[in-house]
Amino acid sequence: MSSFRIAAHIGVEDIETEVYAAPLPDGPIVILRDAAALIWREIAGDGLDAIVERVADVDGRAPDEIRDDVRAFLTGLAAQGLVVEV
Repeated sequence: MSSFRIAAHIGVEDIETEVYAAPLPDGPIVILRDAAALIWREIAGDGLDAIVERVADVDGRAPDEIRDDVRAFLTGLAAQGLVVEV
């Protein structure tokens, strides 16, 4: 089972409804809103299932409904170097 954590070289500013994340020192800055910000906030070095469960709980949908979307989002963040899949 894969787990995810925020990459070591990422600067993060979490302001109310948005999360700003950027590779330091040169960026670019990625702005995460809505579901993207929610998923980001749930990344804690946990496995995909744990992240999906917490996001589903907040979002009010069944984990099976969102698992593929959450996985795709996290994979995209990994491709951008913002998170690390371990």
